[in-house]
Amino acid sequence: MCKVLGVSRSGFYNWLTHQPSTQELRKRKVQERIRYHFNDSHGRYGAPKITFLLQQEGYTLTERTVGLYMRELGLRSCVSRKFK
Repeated sequence: MCKVLGVSRSGFYNWLTHQPSTQELRKRKVQERIRYHFNDSHGRYGAPKITFLLQQEGYTLTERTVGLYMRELGLRSCVSRKFK
């Protein structure tokens, strides 16, 4: 099966027994909170406001990190400007 998929045997067994690191677990928690705040705001909040909300919850993140995570998740804020 490994030959068909083009994967080495050691690579397959490494993937099979892989345990997520603490950094990976933290990233998943942060992405879950980002998705929550984004959906709670009906897709209006961008990285600056979500960063502020996460910092109030006790996470230490930069706006750039939140923006990169939002891009990974495919989240983009949609705010229409008022007609003048």
